[in-house]
Amino acid sequence: MKTSKLIVGSLIFLLITASCKKTEMRDLPPQLKLLVSDIDQNPVNGASADLYLTIEDFMENTNSIMSDTTDNEGIVIFTELEELHYFFYVEKSGKSNFFGVASTSSTLECGVITVIEVIIE
Repeated sequence: MKTSKLIVGSLIFLLITASCKKTEMRDLPPQLKLLVSDIDQNPVNGASADLYLTIEDFMENTNSIMSDTTDNEGIVIFTELEELHYFFYVEKSGKSNFFGVASTSSTLECGVITVIEVIIE
């Protein structure tokens, strides 16, 4: 009798857990987090940040696919991205990253927040 209760209980547990859907990080779209600072490594609040898909659009500052502004800590996060390579232009008061780090080093991945330090000068 104890064995049959154990078997039935185990089957019920398996059925319940098998019907639950597990959310995995890899199912989430890629994100890009830019940490923007000045030459003295102070966070830059209120800098405009634009994302581009091509080097040509970055160079000409046209066809931005997303834009946002850094917060008080100099951070801007782009969400709901695709698994692509991105270029970004960050600017405030005539200072920018044009001659510095301006792109992701590789294609972004689902479930991963890519963090890049950007210095504007």
